Amino acid sequence: MNISIETLTIFVFLIPGFVSSLIINTIVVRKEKDNLSKIIEALIFSFFNLCGYIHGKRRKPSF
Repeated sequence: MNISIETLTIFVFLIPGFVSSLIINTIVVRKEKDNLSKIIEALIFSFFNLCGYIHGKRRKPSF
């Protein structure tokens, strides 16, 4: 089984989304989702995490 660099890049991009989804699922009780819904949710959470990271990096320190 050959794993390309694109596959690894997508997986690394989705890891924070899967972790965020896991945290939300431990806090809030929700019904079970299918695999496609889990991946889409991880993609959305990864996007929000990336936006928050970029926004935090652009802020200048106040001191």
